[in-house]
Amino acid sequence: MRNLNADVYLGRCHKNTTVNSLTAPIYQFDELQRMPVTFYLASSPDQIYGFAHSFNIVPNVSAAEDKSALLMFPLEAGSFIFNGVTLNANQMGLVTSHSGSAYCFQVPPDTRWMMIRFETTSRHLNLISASMMPIEVKENQLNKIRLIAHSILDDSDSNKGYIEEKKPGLEIVLQLLKELESTAPPLRPQQNQGRSRLPRKHILPFAIKALKNFTQNTGSINSIASTLGVSTRTLNNMFYERVGLAPKQYAMLIKLYALRDILLNKESYSITDAALALNITDLGRFSARYKSLFGEYPSDTLKR
Repeated sequence: MRNLNADVYLGRCHKNTTVNSLTAPIYQFDELQRMPVTFYLASSPDQIYGFAHSFNIVPNVSAAEDKSALLMFPLEAGSFIFNGVTLNANQMGLVTSHSGSAYCFQVPPDTRWMMIRFETTSRHLNLISASMMPIEVKENQLNKIRLIAHSILDDSDSNKGYIEEKKPGLEIVLQLLKELESTAPPLRPQQNQGRSRLPRKHILPFAIKALKNFTQNTGSINSIASTLGVSTRTLNNMFYERVGLAPKQYAMLIKLYALRDILLNKESYSITDAALALNITDLGRFSARYKSLFGEYPSDTLKR
């Protein structure tokens, strides 16, 4: 069993309970490196919710220096949800470190999904990532990667020789990345006056972007819902259904990770000043939540 080195909040839903942890082995990663690409095959018997306030996959490397990017998609048919949008047969999610975008995903129980890690400094791919929308690819191309995934991650001796000699999947992935460079970024959801004309699938990506500026008051949730032309209750229900969290919980996670980034990068040597910059008023309660998620208090992080 391997764990992907990523600062990602994970929740597991099982028998109507939710277990949140950064360390518990609630999922499994099989890994195969084919430089300059790394393939990960992930699975869990339970439903998985994943969240990251910004993408930074390389440990001890700042987001500004990290050139990593991820493509993600399910291997089998299922309701894999990326940033609130259910992926169809010819879609995948793309996140890059340099885009600085928050992202989330939801995976049904007993569903295997693929993540492909690579490095890029492409401004175009950063724009695609920043749109927070799924990208369309050729279905036959994606199906080839899905088929290859089963073979390249097979531990059988007969398969290993073929893997070492042919390195299947690498050429297809590199060709896919080349084609993405000439693909127009998905249209980013736009703010509208009055009742929103946004397609329903665009509502959550827009809301997730807006929540990065959340100030922990109910009015902010109401204003986001009003801008989108939906009720606060509808927005809450959509978050619960597709993200696994209420909007306020999602915003809290953004703040938790933002504070951790500030302390790890020594952008502030005062926890109070960092908290105030993030509009965190109840530092005692926030510190308890911080310890529950990261296994240490903010003061412990600052001492590193």
